[in-house]
Amino acid sequence: MRASKYRQGSGCKTSKLTDTALRNFKQKAAPYKASGRDGMYVTASTEGTIAFRYGYRLNGCREKRRLTEARPSAT
Repeated sequence: MRASKYRQGSGCKTSKLTDTALRNFKQKAAPYKASGRDGMYVTASTEGTIAFRYGYRLNGCREKRRLTEARPSAT
């Protein structure tokens, strides 16, 4: 089994990707992800970029797609 480059957990104790949980994503030293349900998960990079991803299986092969991403605003 290959080790993931993402550290599990976002500090959110629920299994839902709620608006509040997404707003509480903070920039950390290592990239991390939080899982929702039905293959949806969110990754946060060290630069603060939040990407929505979807993982699924098709014909026995694991696939994943990045749906969209949000970058921190430069203020």
